[in-house]
Amino acid sequence: MSRIPRRKPSNKNKSAYKILSLPQKILLIFGLIVGTISMLPAVIVIFIGMLPTLTVLITDVKNTNKLVIVGGFNLSGVLIYIFNIANNFTVDHAFFLICNIFNLIIMFGSAAIGLIIYCELPNFFVFISKISAQKRLKTIDAKLEKLTEEWGTEVVNKRSEKEKSAMYEIGAKSVIEKILPTIDNFERGFAGMTEEQKEDPFVVGMEKVYRQMLTT
Repeated sequence: MSRIPRRKPSNKNKSAYKILSLPQKILLIFGLIVGTISMLPAVIVIFIGMLPTLTVLITDVKNTNKLVIVGGFNLSGVLIYIFNIANNFTVDHAFFLICNIFNLIIMFGSAAIGLIIYCELPNFFVFISKISAQKRLKTIDAKLEKLTEEWGTEVVNKRSEKEKSAMYEIGAKSVIEKILPTIDNFERGFAGMTEEQKEDPFVVGMEKVYRQMLTT
């Protein structure tokens, strides 16, 4: 009987590093060491300046929204000093930059701004929606006042309730038509989240916005 040849285990599930041979691994590690040493001034500034982002990456690794917002603002503050060190690419100058308290305030402060935006973004959306609703109500009241001046109080009083309700219906219909796609996006997003992701402060805030849209 002929033996059925066994399939060799696929390497697709293995990491690229495990696939490399020993000489290739040694060469890769050597290249990383040489690259780090040659770029040491920039590495020092990036490592110290991006500590807030590294902290988020370690403590809240699954929260990609928080990592992107905080990391983006943090990087914007660090880039200033990356360009600065290019003019004097020495380790002494790198330590001079990171030992300056003013420079650290800019680098860490930019990350703090990103964190504040991340935490307050849901409240900002609620605030904007309230302002939009107030503007619509003021527009309706202004139209009623104009009708009162043109037609007199007696005529307007007889039709004010009917016209006001009609205006509210038209305004509500317009608002609902614009909000429905957003509500659908909220529902699709929540449906694809895990229980751990739903406990994230950003997600909790967006869920509050979603519930407020349903109740208003």
